[in-house]
Amino acid sequence: MEEDGCERRNGKEILLQHMRTHKDDSEVTTYDCHFCSYKAKHKSNFNRHMLIHKDASELTTYRCALCPYNSKRKADLVRHRRFTMRRMCPRKRNEA
Repeated sequence: MEEDGCERRNGKEILLQHMRTHKDDSEVTTYDCHFCSYKAKHKSNFNRHMLIHKDASELTTYRCALCPYNSKRKADLVRHRRFTMRRMCPRKRNEA
């Protein structure tokens, strides 16, 4: 929920989102893939799934500047960098 311009979600919203995973498909909106039998209760999961159906030329590839790692998702690269920097840089390891 956005309050006063802040996009950070509160605990209640996160709990409600989690509770959707326990509901029957007939009780919530599902996002159905037109290419396969995949269904999702959360749009973000559906969007992530849809990446597998795209041609490689249609996708943005996020590449690590420190190693050969690459990903279709920016969030995966950010997570990779966070953990890679902890392993490679002693100062970062101490700050974490």
